[in-house]
Amino acid sequence: MKKYISTFTTGLSEPVKSFLKSSVKNTTVLNVWDGLIYYKTEVKSQFIKSIPVLSNSFEVFYFKSNVTSLERFAQNVLNYLNKLSKFPRQFDDRNSFRILYFDKNTPSKINWTLNGKIEKNIIKHTKLKLMKSKADFEFCFHYRDENIGFFSIKIKSKNIKKGREKGELKHELAHILVQISEPKFKEIVIDPFAGNGSIPICRAKVKGKPIILASDIDKENTVSLKKKVKYLKLKDRIIVRQLDALSMTRYEDNSIDKIITDPAWGIYQKIENINEFYNNIFNEFYRVLALSGLIVILVSREISIKTILNQNFKNKLIIKKEFETLVSGKKATIYKIGKLNFRHESLSN
Repeated sequence: MKKYISTFTTGLSEPVKSFLKSSVKNTTVLNVWDGLIYYKTEVKSQFIKSIPVLSNSFEVFYFKSNVTSLERFAQNVLNYLNKLSKFPRQFDDRNSFRILYFDKNTPSKINWTLNGKIEKNIIKHTKLKLMKSKADFEFCFHYRDENIGFFSIKIKSKNIKKGREKGELKHELAHILVQISEPKFKEIVIDPFAGNGSIPICRAKVKGKPIILASDIDKENTVSLKKKVKYLKLKDRIIVRQLDALSMTRYEDNSIDKIITDPAWGIYQKIENINEFYNNIFNEFYRVLALSGLIVILVSREISIKTILNQNFKNKLIIKKEFETLVSGKKATIYKIGKLNFRHESLSN
């Protein structure tokens, strides 16, 4: 079994670890740190780079704990390379490589002489050509705050990721929101603040036959999303509508199984009373949500969701889990909220 490390959105260790264990066959999680998971698996690297909840992934050749600096770890790797009789992976000698160093997630450099020795060793073992930029392979040295180090090679994706639109969720984060919602084979799911459709599109890529409703109050957004859904050939899975999330009269009481959404934070668009806005959101969410349903909502940490729920939905909605994270450098929280069947559930709490 090969070993890998993968990065993911900060604060979301639990759902990422859970996803790997349940969805990737023959995989053992070795350790998890904030934003990084270390695991071994029998699946091929082509599959690793397609795991939706992960960002960047690397095949690990050497791991060491209790190291005190990037420079010390690089020396450990050099010692490892010196003792190798055969490199653990084969390469085409027509290809090239470069070395990247990261000190506590920040691009860095090491002693020139030590770096030169490592480069020569890699050339000797792999027959690759050294390139300072635009190389076919990137050997990476990661030294972290936890006094651990990884010597690895980055798994590159053949697909070039397009730049995100303004306000668009990262693909990995949208998938994690979907996983937190405990997706079922058949269910009715809505994102009433769909915007460019990141969440509904990610939900459509999860197995099953859900009815996915994507709505937004903005006409331009819904027209654009309809075109995107058609282009992605998801018209049979996603229904796009122009709709006000604060007045979803089209839907009956207790009719929606899952609400997965990322409402406005009041940053890109001005909202006079943000607490009142969210109070109105939860009023409508509570009405349409099925008794066994879930709300998964991503919000700015500056918005007092707990206060709103405690004051106005104490016997109606209950926070089951929460995850603090960062979105584009801004502090955020993901809340997993259930509908409280007061007569039964309150007696057991």
